Amino acid sequence: MRNILLLVATIALIAPCSSAQQQNTPSAKAPQAAIRGCLTGAAGQYRLVDDNHIVYRLIGQDKELSGFDGQQVEVTGKEDERIPPKEKQTASSFSRPERQLTVAGINKISDTCTGASE
Repeated sequence: MRNILLLVATIALIAPCSSAQQQNTPSAKAPQAAIRGCLTGAAGQYRLVDDNHIVYRLIGQDKELSGFDGQQVEVTGKEDERIPPKEKQTASSFSRPERQLTVAGINKISDTCTGASE
């Protein structure tokens, strides 16, 4: 009986520790951004300009993006704002930092772009 109590007490002490470790591990899924705008470009150089004239360089999924050139779309993916290296910084670098979006998916909104341009 004493061994059973000792085993139960040990399990009771270990269980909260293992669940705490699982909660602290980073999630494999990063939050997704969904950005609407006008898609333009060619393989490896696609850009999305939203209604606020923010330009996103699109990374990946070139095959899927090629069918949406010149169209209003919603692109989902991981957004990354990049600060240029010191030697490339200009007065406008911080008012319009480069942004990129690693594409996870794309949906057409309209066959034509309206209102979004650089």
